[in-house]
Parts: sequence; structure tokens; C-alpha cells
Amino acid sequence: MTANGKAARNRTNAQKSTGPKTVAGKAAVAQNARRHGVTAKPDPASVAVWVRVILNDPDLTPADLLAEDYRMRRALSLAAAEVKVCKAMAACDGNQHRLLRRYLREAQAQRRRSFQAWLACLEETQEIQEVA
Repeated sequence: MTANGKAARNRTNAQKSTGPKTVAGKAAVAQNARRHGVTAKPDPASVAVWVRVILNDPDLTPADLLAEDYRMRRALSLAAAEVKVCKAMAACDGNQHRLLRRYLREAQAQRRRSFQAWLACLEETQEIQEVA
């Protein structure tokens, strides 16, 4: 099939897929993301706990967490990723739903990227300390 024919068929099919039309249907799908909470933003208290663990500083205050330095941003990113992985693992426990497994894989990928960035940050900090 030509590209034009394929595009026309896709446009025709897209007109049929418009989602729920009734008020009840819209109300039902509006609650989809709330069933398990995996896709919600991480709880700030949980992130703060993980930051304290990552930085090995149990005495961090909320004001310290708002610091705008490179190291703190990397630690916050890693902590948020760790909270997402924990939440996804809890949701997947005994539940083999395809989307929950996908959320877990995505959270693990985010944690991997955040961890690599954290290690790069530590290496940079180490190099700066060696030069000084």
C-alpha cells in the first residue's frame, strides 16, 4: 500500500477512536491512574528519606533539600527514581498486569539513568577535590 493510502486509512481509523462519550464512561476512565498510584508524583517525605540515605546525612533539613547545587539535584533525582521503583514493585507484588510491569520497567530505567548521573557527579566531585 502506498504512503498516501496508508495515511488515509489511519485518518479514517482515528475518527473512530475518540474515547468514551458518556458522562459515566468519562468518569470511569478519569479514575484509571488512581487505581495503583504508580504514575503519581513521588511523596516528598519518602524522597527526603532516600536523599538522606544517598547523601549519608540523617540530619538534613528541608531547607538543605532545596539547595540548588548540582550534587543535590542529582541526589534528588536518584531518590525520586528509587521511590518510584519501590512503589511500582509494591503494586506489581502478586499482580501480573501488563501495564504495572511496564511502569516497573520504566521506573527501573529511570533509576538506572539517575544512578549513572549520580556516579558521574561523584567522579566529578572527586576530580575537583584531587585538583584542589
